[in-house]
Amino acid sequence: MSLNSERLYPWCEKNWENLWQQQQAGRLPHALLLVGQAGLGKQAFAEHLTQRLLCQGEANDTGACGQCRQCKLYLAGNHPDHLAIAPEEPGKAIPVDTIRSIAKFSAQTAQQQGNKVISIANAENMNIAASNALLKTLEEPTPNTFLLLVTDRPAQLLPTLHSRCQRIVFHVPPEAHVQDWLRAQVDLNEDELAAALALAGGAPRLAKAYAEEGVLSAYQDFLTQWQHLSSGQASPYHLAAQWSKQAQCLQWMQRIIATLLKRIACQQDLASYGIVTQPLSVQTHQALYHYLDKLNVLTQKQARHHLNLTLLLESLLVTWCQEVLAK
Repeated sequence: MSLNSERLYPWCEKNWENLWQQQQAGRLPHALLLVGQAGLGKQAFAEHLTQRLLCQGEANDTGACGQCRQCKLYLAGNHPDHLAIAPEEPGKAIPVDTIRSIAKFSAQTAQQQGNKVISIANAENMNIAASNALLKTLEEPTPNTFLLLVTDRPAQLLPTLHSRCQRIVFHVPPEAHVQDWLRAQVDLNEDELAAALALAGGAPRLAKAYAEEGVLSAYQDFLTQWQHLSSGQASPYHLAAQWSKQAQCLQWMQRIIATLLKRIACQQDLASYGIVTQPLSVQTHQALYHYLDKLNVLTQKQARHHLNLTLLLESLLVTWCQEVLAK
């Protein structure tokens, strides 16, 4: 077992097996695009793979040996044949000059006489010039050089980048498959566990972070307030004023409605939500879908134009009472 095997999460094992088989057969592509929603361990997977590609110890199907000189250099963060690129600050663009450094790195001979690995975290943050510069490197790959791009938002990458990389998709694992892992990470009861996963869209690592950072508690208060609105115990105008102080409120509303619709489709229990208080008719289903559409549109507008959040929430909550609960 490798020293860094803990970074390969259980729900990532199938992707790892597929790449391991390709590597053993000498068919591992020179460029990989790791995609999937946040919180699924894509960056950790890229690090695990990077160390495996740099390792010159005995090969094994779990990862790098952790003992050879190359592994020790990598774990110390100063392996000369690894180039790690990421935005300097969250959300900040990766500039073209940074990407141009890849061409120079690729042209160099590996100092450790093995592979060279270039990893780009948050690859969607490359600007157009940077993306075009990367294309030139992809079009003329050098031997024993591997490029790993990691992104939560693949749609923001140029189609030409997609076409030159093998796409590795990280799917949200079934809830039952990650509950034991999450229980071992954080002290949650069953209701809290389900709430954390729902809030994180099923992404285990994000659910863990929410529980540890106190976000889960704030979310549960938010959900309780929405339940009070649905039962007539709270005013939409009062809640709008409260929720406007919570930066994540629109995202939470999207997550709640999407999870509610998923549970309805799977005929699962809705009791833990309680925001729809009447029997679920066909009209109610349709109203929920229309509501989610409106919520998505307004969320995008608010992000682009910085609309008055209190007024936007008032509109959404009044609509909830008049057009969803009335169905």
